[in-house]
Amino acid sequence: MKQYSAPSDESMQDVDSKNIQDLGKTQVAAGITMIKIQDEMDDAAAKAADVKFVTETQRILTNPDNGYLFTNGVNAKDAYLPTAQAIAKVKEEAGANLTNNTQKTMFEATAAKHMLTYQSQMNQHAVKQVQTYALKEADARASTYAGLAANSFGTKEFEVYKNTALNEVD
Repeated sequence: MKQYSAPSDESMQDVDSKNIQDLGKTQVAAGITMIKIQDEMDDAAAKAADVKFVTETQRILTNPDNGYLFTNGVNAKDAYLPTAQAIAKVKEEAGANLTNNTQKTMFEATAAKHMLTYQSQMNQHAVKQVQTYALKEADARASTYAGLAANSFGTKEFEVYKNTALNEVD
């Protein structure tokens, strides 16, 4: 068995400093190329996660059949928390396949902005729908008590019913 040994000086005689320099430049260029490829892969992966997140969230919010932004009245209040939880789950699932911290950081930055937008949309919708619900119930109560007042005209209950009906329209 032949013992391991370093290359002889004779094999290195043809290698001059120019060749070593060229080899170094080639290796640096290859390294830069690999960094650029990884940057592109990170960017593409983060964008894919973003598209998945936005697409699913839009379905949750804007589907005409069961989207949150199509809920009415008290149903908007009741659906608020489950919708917020569903969006948080979609965000988590969209980012689950990201393979490194760069991709995750890129996605999280964009997803955080989306979450603020979605939360604002949901908040505005909930407030508007609860106000609508409250107004409808106040109108219904005013009508009911106006009817009671009309039916009890001339009795001691008339003033109570009339005042209750009038308070609801103030």
